[in-house]
Amino acid sequence: MTDNVTELKPPVLSPRFDVEDIRKLREYNSLRHINMTAEEFIAELHEETADIIDKLVKSGHAHIVNA
Repeated sequence: MTDNVTELKPPVLSPRFDVEDIRKLREYNSLRHINMTAEEFIAELHEETADIIDKLVKSGHAHIVNA
């Protein structure tokens, strides 16, 4: 991954979260991931997903069911 990704700032979203905000997020994520390998992208995705699941479980909005 290149160093210019660290210079990329997250978009400022409006309180109403409209179509323009979605466009900003898509562009931001595209630029963030453009120089990543597939393995780097998947590793980041797994890390972020694990964080979200952990927050949902801790807040009581989800629980883990062992299959």
